[in-house]
Amino acid sequence: MNNRFEALSCPTCNAAIGINEKKCPYCGRELLLVVDNSEIDQFEEAVKLLKGKKPFLCNRAQVDHIINLLEEAYETNPGAIIDYLRAYVEYDYFKRKFLNRTPDYMFYYNRAISGGLTQNNIKELENKIGVTISFGG
Repeated sequence: MNNRFEALSCPTCNAAIGINEKKCPYCGRELLLVVDNSEIDQFEEAVKLLKGKKPFLCNRAQVDHIINLLEEAYETNPGAIIDYLRAYVEYDYFKRKFLNRTPDYMFYYNRAISGGLTQNNIKELENKIGVTISFGG
């Protein structure tokens, strides 16, 4: 098991915070402690966070968290399905809201295709997230 400890700070004001704090004592932001545990599958966690809804309907903080989980999952175990989900999140949230990002969804989509993504992979992913994945239209 990979246990690591990092100094905790508020993502809004960067103030040092304690491990048991629920709100930042300086700016009042509600805090969520995320434990780094290598036994937790980041990909599955990202899928659960979508809760059967399109990324377009999530708020920016949720989408950023999903993307971070997918990045961690890819670093641990690179795979076409992770890239495909990342492409979908990037497309459905950023592209549909006309927010420019680099790399854009096509980078992850092309990497998924060249990584051996199959139609069965896509159907399995759609069943997991409860949404039909579409890039356009």
